[in-house]
Amino acid sequence: MQQGAELSYLILHDPEFRRVRQEHLIETGKRIRLKHNVAMFAKALETLSDDLKISFHVISAAPQEIIQSALEGIVPPENISGTRFHYAENGEVAAIIRASAGWGKITVLEEIRATLGISHDHIIYMGDGSSDLPVMMHVNSYDGLTIAVSEAEFITRVAKRTVLSDNAMSVLVPVMEDVLRWDSARIRRFFASHGLMLREWGKSRTDQLLIQESADPIPPENSVASAPAIARARNSFGCRFHSYSTTAPDSIGAVFVLTLRFCAAPQLLRQFSRCPRWPYTCPRKKHRPYAFRPVSPGTPAL
Repeated sequence: MQQGAELSYLILHDPEFRRVRQEHLIETGKRIRLKHNVAMFAKALETLSDDLKISFHVISAAPQEIIQSALEGIVPPENISGTRFHYAENGEVAAIIRASAGWGKITVLEEIRATLGISHDHIIYMGDGSSDLPVMMHVNSYDGLTIAVSEAEFITRVAKRTVLSDNAMSVLVPVMEDVLRWDSARIRRFFASHGLMLREWGKSRTDQLLIQESADPIPPENSVASAPAIARARNSFGCRFHSYSTTAPDSIGAVFVLTLRFCAAPQLLRQFSRCPRWPYTCPRKKHRPYAFRPVSPGTPAL
């Protein structure tokens, strides 16, 4: 079952939901309470910049009939992609044609991108639920802009920007800042031209830390000489160790996997020789990792 499409699967499989018909879904959509100024937001996207043409599409895990009914007159039906049903002759849901949830949202997004003929870095994706996580990671990997409109930690840690407001127009702020490069004064003038005032605009960055006692504390930098070899290398040269193994605390017979961004210090390279085998890969896949082994006694320095 696709994450986020639970309602659709209940309608299909749960006996209590088997009585749901298409007209019930349409009526449900009409009762959904939207955020303030959703219609203004959709119209503002069309006239936001003379240099950019923004196409507004909605991808939802909910049944398509609900979303189209809720956004009637705001978003064209052809720009709405939801979970689609196949109905039997008696009006009962017989099958799910397509569930636009989880990884399925990526497929829909790629189809829209191909239709519009744009590159990945021209995508702006907004989401608020767990089914948006795969899409956000996909968009981030191609340098697109992702915006979380929920304070849930699991999504704010993935999205590049987070906006919390009960007004749909608020989502335009990161677009104006990161895409259009507008300053705060111009952004305020834009909202004022639409009869809105940014009464409160608080920007914050929160660092959440969990600190606990270390069983084997590492001495400060002024006493690095007394620390284990692994600690000395890390503190002296700023190297990031993705993994290591050693048999003794002070043993230099460890196997290091380093990301050599700025670790080419001669003092460190003299202590090790390059391993001929490459069994490791860099987790970030941005820098080529190196595997080192201890230099045998008598081996000339590099």
